[in-house]
Amino acid sequence: MERNQADKASNQGTAPSMTFSGPDRKAITSPSEQKVLSSLSDLLKSRDGVCLLKPSRPLERNGILYSAMNWMAADRGTDINIQVFLVSSRGSSRGARSHTMPLAQAKATVQAFFRGNPPDINGWTPVHFTFPMNDHPANGLRTYEFQIIDAHGERKRLPHFGPDDVQIAGEYLEEGKYQMAEFTLHNGHPGLRVSANRWVAGFVTVIAAKKEGNEIRYLSRSCPATQGTNWLMAFYRGNFQPEGPLWGDVTQRILSERR
Repeated sequence: MERNQADKASNQGTAPSMTFSGPDRKAITSPSEQKVLSSLSDLLKSRDGVCLLKPSRPLERNGILYSAMNWMAADRGTDINIQVFLVSSRGSSRGARSHTMPLAQAKATVQAFFRGNPPDINGWTPVHFTFPMNDHPANGLRTYEFQIIDAHGERKRLPHFGPDDVQIAGEYLEEGKYQMAEFTLHNGHPGLRVSANRWVAGFVTVIAAKKEGNEIRYLSRSCPATQGTNWLMAFYRGNFQPEGPLWGDVTQRILSERR
């Protein structure tokens, strides 16, 4: 049996559930295969936005773990650009790989991923991200997703989102309708987390990542909920950094979190 057939056989019947998000940023749990595949042709027509497919647990091929796949229309012609995101066995990021291919090949690649069979990324181009992202949010290309926890404790993830989503999340935190709003990095740790303060009404606790050289530290402080909203919007735009003596270091606590 050839290697790719063996990989395929090992995953049959064990593929995890999938969450799909299209250019409208609405997450669909357990989407149909037809819904996912039709998005590729739709993207070529609109030439705008990005789609994301995320399994409930990473997929494995040849010892490599794949945490998500996204795709978008290539700059020219009818090609599709596909990206896959890789993680270690502990869930930390191992970067991403990208490859542009004809529509038919892209559909076959997405279909295989949907069925639990990630692609062979030999020859794919490494994707290098910066931190934080400063590109325009409207292009949908991010190293993080946005998630909230509502007043009932239900967690909702938004892989694709816009400024209205962020602004509303901040306002709902102020009103007590949300418990938390967070920009989550691909390593599973927060880029910026704003949580309702359990002891002081109208205040929130903020945890922010700060890049220092090749290391990322996590800093925390308490502030009024309105300030938390302002910082959520600033992070979304790529121009927020935690500065000043009121921020305390919580790096070890965040790195020990199980995501």
